[in-house]
Amino acid sequence: MKRSRAIQLVLVGVTPLMLAGCDQPKPGYLYRSVAECIRDGTFTPSLCSSEYESSRAVHHRSAPRYASLGECEIDFGTNGCELLEPRSSFYVPLMTGFLLGQRPPRESESSSSGGASYGYSSSVSGGQRQREYTRTFPSQPLYQSRDDLAHYRTANNEVVGSRPGIAYLNKSAYASSESRVVSRGGFGARAASYSSRSSGS
Repeated sequence: MKRSRAIQLVLVGVTPLMLAGCDQPKPGYLYRSVAECIRDGTFTPSLCSSEYESSRAVHHRSAPRYASLGECEIDFGTNGCELLEPRSSFYVPLMTGFLLGQRPPRESESSSSGGASYGYSSSVSGGQRQREYTRTFPSQPLYQSRDDLAHYRTANNEVVGSRPGIAYLNKSAYASSESRVVSRGGFGARAASYSSRSSGS
């Protein structure tokens, strides 16, 4: 009985740690355009393009929707919105960047410096070296709200970074499978601050 009780206590203590590890931030790369992704050189041009298109698909499916252009522009500024589709009655913010949800695997340790280097991992296939990457999360569309142009946000209004390069994303920040209709003032720094105060009260 004592041994069984001890095992139960160990399991109770371990489970929360295991669950907490499931939502650890995962790395991706923030880019403002396909061209910027290609210039960076971390990913191949074809991967930059395909991941951007994947982000566009998420944008059309999950971007915050507004009933009118005016309501959308309150959150995203003049010329910061577009019709979701030509025949749609909803407006969505323009996509101003994307978070590429892959990373180059860690290469072997550098014998000269004694440290680790990061970059392309390669394998040989058909006589040609193939670059291999690791999927960390589905690539996400990014937006800049009118009240916080310095930061890029996901469709869930989560800040992921302020400049191109490595950025980290929690699973809770992934765009949901369905978009939500937002009222004016429902996206951006002020909306995030209000949501935080409400949840804490």
